[in-house]
Amino acid sequence: MCIQNVLHRSSRFKSALKVVEHLLHSVRPASVWLAGHALGAAILVLVGKKMARKNFPLKTYLFNPPFVTLPLGRIKYRNLRDKLMILARLFIAATTATLNPPINVFQGQDEFKLLSSWEPNLYVNPEDDLCSGYISYFELRTLMQSIGAGKIEMIAMQNSLINLARKDPEADTVDTLPTACLTTNLCPSPDFGMAHGIQQWWDHRTQCQSVIHRFLPTEKKFEMIKMHPRHTQQRRGQKLSPKL
Repeated sequence: MCIQNVLHRSSRFKSALKVVEHLLHSVRPASVWLAGHALGAAILVLVGKKMARKNFPLKTYLFNPPFVTLPLGRIKYRNLRDKLMILARLFIAATTATLNPPINVFQGQDEFKLLSSWEPNLYVNPEDDLCSGYISYFELRTLMQSIGAGKIEMIAMQNSLINLARKDPEADTVDTLPTACLTTNLCPSPDFGMAHGIQQWWDHRTQCQSVIHRFLPTEKKFEMIKMHPRHTQQRRGQKLSPKL
């Protein structure tokens, strides 16, 4: 369902959305937290987006959320990997500009700004090809800025090729987020089951690296806050703010 981008039509998504909306009518938004693993995390990405557009940026914890993309981040040769990733972003931006009139592009940017107040916590394993695309997605912001292509990245990061191809006005994607706290597992995984499994996140031996990626719409820049590698409590570290 994630690959075909039809998750928004599934009964699971509709049920989850209905429950969250019901809770928000009964309790304070601060009392409603979203948490899910794998497909459940993908469903809650869409639920969280809908709530953020209604000015309810809910506290969210998503473990191994799927990200449909080619696993370019697994390429060992850095120069080749970066070039392929840049070409992919240029292709997405060009496709967006070709398929959508300028007014639709600007409307999409305004909608993306509404999501910037929502900061979901994403937990991904670099060796999990189903979710590791989030790592490349956020790293590309700094990379594109460094080559003077920040404005192109502004367009590319808001769009998915699957969504562009389907042209479904009701469709939403799990792989377009302006802001997130991305936590990666730094420990090697013996197999895919461990890399994608939920148990790694409550293992006290797991060492993690967290980076907060924020899109600041008013300043039109990206903010990246690195935290020290940790086993338990997060600690803030170096702060980087590349301008567009």
